[in-house]
Amino acid sequence: MKFTSKEAKRSRSSANPRPTIDLIESLRPLALRSEREARGQFLVEGLRVAYLALETDCLETLLYAPRPDSRIHELVRKCRAAGVRCLEVADHFLLQLACGEDPQGFIGVAKRRPLSLEAAGVQTGVWVALESVQKPGNLGSILRTAEAAGAQGIIAIGAQIDFFEPTVVRASMGAFFAQKLVRASWKEVEAFKMRHDLTWFGTSPEASVPYLTPHYPRDFWLWMGDERKGLTERVLETCDERISIPMHGRVDSLNLGVATGVVLFGARRGS
Repeated sequence: MKFTSKEAKRSRSSANPRPTIDLIESLRPLALRSEREARGQFLVEGLRVAYLALETDCLETLLYAPRPDSRIHELVRKCRAAGVRCLEVADHFLLQLACGEDPQGFIGVAKRRPLSLEAAGVQTGVWVALESVQKPGNLGSILRTAEAAGAQGIIAIGAQIDFFEPTVVRASMGAFFAQKLVRASWKEVEAFKMRHDLTWFGTSPEASVPYLTPHYPRDFWLWMGDERKGLTERVLETCDERISIPMHGRVDSLNLGVATGVVLFGARRGS
């Protein structure tokens, strides 16, 4: 629930510590994935991320410390003007919730849930499809790269990938709120491909076709695999074309976020 500007101004809780402590305690469980998914809520840190959460109407509450920082004051002003609940709390309360060492004087509570394939419109545009991602920071990097390359969003297969892990949100540098986030089962995406005649490209180090060789259509999915194991055979067999990134020098692989960026920007060049 959002508040009017006048109500938001009256919502400072520093004068009464009990409501503040109760609120912090209610937010602590958001460190757990099960709680984030059950509530559809997660925490955000960083100015860029907070402003994008506000612009996309995802920000519900802003907790801020009384620091002499004009950037925080401006953020609070804009949040109140938008009807977002703003609560002034002591710095040590923020540290109890923060993902990093310094939450920069504020933490936001945002609300968002993944979309279905149909709701997201994944039959048009460029999409990055992921079976699994070992490191949350890599997923954040992929979101940032996908936004920079003009992709529409990320499709997560199954329940393994956690979109709302704090490191993911922070590492995306705000792209988290600009990209569409989709979750579906393998059965759903396989049926969706057949129904809409989608074009899929799958990356594999064993593929003989370099990523710059194909002609990329306007609408396609780029499948990226696990950092260690790559894509499963069921995905590769369903892809229309398997592509690889030629390696030179003494390395035989790239970070998953870097590899995604290389192929996406290569696809733009070759489309």
